[in-house]
Amino acid sequence: MRLSCYSALRAVSGLAVLAVIAGGATQAQAAAGWQGIATYNVTTGLQSLTYTYPCPTTGTTIAHSGSYAMNSVGQSSEVFLTYSGTRLDEPSFKNWAWHFYWPGGAPAGITILFDVYCAKK
Repeated sequence: MRLSCYSALRAVSGLAVLAVIAGGATQAQAAAGWQGIATYNVTTGLQSLTYTYPCPTTGTTIAHSGSYAMNSVGQSSEVFLTYSGTRLDEPSFKNWAWHFYWPGGAPAGITILFDVYCAKK
């Protein structure tokens, strides 16, 4: 079963927020394709979360796409997805990143599942 983006999250542009780099992804597989689900438990009260999931560091794969899904607590919270894409600050394009923003802070109990699709260059 493949995860897909939760479409009810609202994208926001123009927010001036400081991203917090948080949570290392699980060890990626050494091949192209979906790398496997990584689980992240959001800290209560967190406002800004940037999560990065890497493709294998060996070989010739690049991050092609990413998916995420929040549990019901996350789905019912006021949260904005402000970025989902390759890390533009890394020329190798081996990392997919997401940025979430909770204006009033994240409520207790949010879990997010992440996965990244790595493709051959």
